[in-house]
Amino acid sequence: MRVGLLLDNLDTPADSSFTKLASMQASAVGVLWTSGTKHRRWVYEKCESLLAKPLYIIRVDGDDNTPTGWLNAARDALAELPSPILFDNRVRLACQNEPNLEHFANDP
Repeated sequence: MRVGLLLDNLDTPADSSFTKLASMQASAVGVLWTSGTKHRRWVYEKCESLLAKPLYIIRVDGDDNTPTGWLNAARDALAELPSPILFDNRVRLACQNEPNLEHFANDP
């Protein structure tokens, strides 16, 4: 069974969140690449140093709510990943679609 945790909805997650990931020995980490939050390479590097090769689930939204916008945002999110994560196939992209929120109603 995978144990996972979504990191803070902030560009800079709190140290306590990384501590919680480590104490849970998380095998899946939810991260964001959205109009509000962008988890960058240092977040992945810190997770990699604390965890045993976790799976990363990246929620992505496109700024203009079009398939092209989503693909561009997904490309930018993937560019932040250290190469070993990509080579090990330890990443999943999820379209951030929250139909209850007007901004996300038409995400591809």
